[in-house]
Amino acid sequence: FELGNANTNVKTKCADVLRHLEDNLKGEFMTGIHVLCSPEFFDALTGHAKVEKAFVNWQQGAVLINDKAVGTDQDQKFVMVLGADNKLAYRPVTLGKLVDGMRVVQSGLQVGERIVVNGLQRVRPGVTVKPEAVPMQDVVAASH
Repeated sequence: FELGNANTNVKTKCADVLRHLEDNLKGEFMTGIHVLCSPEFFDALTGHAKVEKAFVNWQQGAVLINDKAVGTDQDQKFVMVLGADNKLAYRPVTLGKLVDGMRVVQSGLQVGERIVVNGLQRVRPGVTVKPEAVPMQDVVAASH
C-alpha cells in the first residue's frame, strides 16, 4: 500500500494483511504477528499522518479503549475489569484525550486487561460473566 499518500487508510490496509494471514493459517492458532521490514518502510509507516499519534501512544505505553466501555459514577469515570475467573471488578480510571476514536487511559488500567465494552449498564461488580472477546478497534469502527 502507498505510505506516501496521506489518504491511505493504514489501519484498514494492516487489517487486510492480518485477515489474509489468518485466512491462510488453515486452522493454526496465532497470538500475534511479527515481521521484519526495512528501516525505510518502518520510518514511512510510523511517519504517516494516520499512524503517528497511535505510534507515540504505543511508545508511551498508552492504553486505548472505546468510550462505550467507560461508565460514570457521580464524577468518577470507571471500567468493569474481568478477572481470571471472569468475575467483574469496578475500576476507577483517569482518562485522557480521544485518539482516532479511542480514549487514552492515563491510569487505572493496564495493557492486556480485559474490560466490558458492550452492555456495561447490565453488569455489576462481583458478577461472573461469560465474555465474548471483540477487538477494541472493531467496536470503534462499528460505532462510527
